[in-house]
Amino acid sequence: MTPCSGTVPWLEKILVIRLRFFYSASSKGCITWPLGPEIRGSIGHVLKTSQGCVQDNNVDCRKCLEKAGCVYIKNFDRGGHKPKCFHLKTGPSFRSMKTSFTKGGTLQFDMVCFGHTIREIRKILLALRSSPLFLGKPGLKFYCEESGCVAPDGGFVPVTDVGEVNEAMIFRPVSLQPGGNGQVRGQISCIRFEIHTPTEISYIKQRFLQDPAKLSFETLVRKMIGRTEDVARHFFNFQWDKNKGSLQEYKNAVSHNARDVILVREPNDGRWQQVPQRNKQDKKFGGLVGSFVYKGNLTPYLGLLNTICCLGLGKNTISGFGHCSYQIVQE
Repeated sequence: MTPCSGTVPWLEKILVIRLRFFYSASSKGCITWPLGPEIRGSIGHVLKTSQGCVQDNNVDCRKCLEKAGCVYIKNFDRGGHKPKCFHLKTGPSFRSMKTSFTKGGTLQFDMVCFGHTIREIRKILLALRSSPLFLGKPGLKFYCEESGCVAPDGGFVPVTDVGEVNEAMIFRPVSLQPGGNGQVRGQISCIRFEIHTPTEISYIKQRFLQDPAKLSFETLVRKMIGRTEDVARHFFNFQWDKNKGSLQEYKNAVSHNARDVILVREPNDGRWQQVPQRNKQDKKFGGLVGSFVYKGNLTPYLGLLNTICCLGLGKNTISGFGHCSYQIVQE
């Protein structure tokens, strides 16, 4: 197979459902590190306790006789470098390194779920609606006030009963309209790619990219291809047809074709941002954030862009990192 564009065969395999939650703070307080990992940890605790477990370590999970049907172990205790099965998205108010809440203040976040998580979606909804989240060292308590699904067009559909969740709420990201701009005709020649939360992007010899000027479109396409194929293979049983040649050679060819799209130096505001961590203060963790403007024939890559904006880019997407989006720029 000779690739002539950014269209790759596994994108059609990927299905997602996007949940949205609105929580209310029971008291005022402040969290002085990223909120994403706190939300992710508390979600894990709620799912585990919903299964009747009282411990927060995963050693007991591996010995548990009920693990085959456990919603927690299926979604959290995957181990190794296997992709996790949801991407946490936080709104602009909750992406900083410090977040303050007033009593009754709203906490909003989305969970983009895929793979086997879709089959467990009613259990997840029921567990999160039934138990509060505890965030930060102070243990700030948040109660779920409303939850529902986000439609492909971005509209919110409240769900008052978990039985209302159905297959109509599942969609293919590759089929979304470009960048939320409605129907777009003709060739797209410029986009602004936004990275909202720190994104670790491996670059050369297992080092992570810290210079925003090196996030070429070819590099971005290579990472989008790797992420989407990884998800399709692990969760949607995608198998490459070896009669079509080497999968790695195919990926390299698609990435190479992206060289015709250039990264515009201005007015990009990309930067590397270090992330403080509550439990590992000495570990240097961080990633790229900001805007990146690309020019060229971008139409063939819209499917990749739409999909990666749902799945998240880079590492720790389950903790809210790698949240990205894009907008078409009219020239």
